[in-house]
Amino acid sequence: MFSKKRIMIMCGLLFLVVILSVNIKMLLSNTEVNVEVTSVENRKIESKVVVPGVLEYMNIQNVYYSAEKGEITEMFVSEGQTIDEGSPLLTYDISDLESEKQNALLSIRALNLQIENLNRQDDLLHEKEREIAKDIGEQEAAKSIREEHEQITLEKKLKEMELEKANSELENTKNKINRRSIKSELSGKVVAVNEHVNSSEVPTVTVAADQDFVIRGVISEFDVLNVEVGQTVRISTDIVEDQSWKGSVQRISRIPNKNSETGAIEYPIEITMENQDDHLISGLQMNMEIVTSGEEKIPSIHSDAIHHEEGQYFVYVYNEEGFAEKEEIEVGIIDGQYVEVLKGITEDHLIIIKSDEELYDGAEVVIQ
Repeated sequence: MFSKKRIMIMCGLLFLVVILSVNIKMLLSNTEVNVEVTSVENRKIESKVVVPGVLEYMNIQNVYYSAEKGEITEMFVSEGQTIDEGSPLLTYDISDLESEKQNALLSIRALNLQIENLNRQDDLLHEKEREIAKDIGEQEAAKSIREEHEQITLEKKLKEMELEKANSELENTKNKINRRSIKSELSGKVVAVNEHVNSSEVPTVTVAADQDFVIRGVISEFDVLNVEVGQTVRISTDIVEDQSWKGSVQRISRIPNKNSETGAIEYPIEITMENQDDHLISGLQMNMEIVTSGEEKIPSIHSDAIHHEEGQYFVYVYNEEGFAEKEEIEVGIIDGQYVEVLKGITEDHLIIIKSDEELYDGAEVVIQ
């Protein structure tokens, strides 16, 4: 008796479950989902490569202390000073070279006097030759002074060689003096002065071309094929809010570097800036968006209309019977807001972009 009653209860519960399932299914099938639709349109979509970089001076001159030149005796510039190309920066002690220069000048003066004296002796010898020729003839007169003339000529050549050497030594000394006077190689601003640092590792003076910055960074081996010289770059920094700059790709190295931490292959790049201003200082961390495409209009839809599941992109299309149909698509460029459509739907399709309930294939929908 107890067993029969138990069986009847279980059958009753099973019947209720079936009835509820049927009612729920009927309820769902009769529920209309309110939706908004869009369509494929031709629009410009940007493909971007986002990379970080560091702001650096494009043209810079670092002057390092040179122990072989002696002590720095005078500094002509100060930090922040604007200078022209060729302006003196600093000078080393030249007292030893000044002494060397004076000795060379004295030597040159003495040699010139000796050569002048030899020239006078030669003139007197020729005068003597002319007087003798009156008595013994020109041929015999020339023979009589030949040995003495040759001796004077030899001495004169030797002195001229010594003079040439002395002039060369003087020029070398002057060049040494000039090298101890360091001048600016470019027009710009003195950005650093370390007057009391006698080191070959830390610059004594640094000069940079004013308002002439470049951003240096690296791109991956996957992005290097899409990035080209001349492409537009949008630039910003977290340090300066609500400020952006425009630039372009200046250089892409074809010699890669290997990241010591990750082992990834990276290619150095340089970005130049067009609208530089006083907010910019060397060393700032910059954010760069390199626009690699986006000049032509291409078929695309809003990203809100696209779904992704198990590696496949798809959309829900509104059909003529008022139902949502799942359509798989192939996508191309994605710029965050719009997505390029390569295959699967056309401009004739009405694509569901928004719904007040979760969609599924075959759901009855009503366009709002």
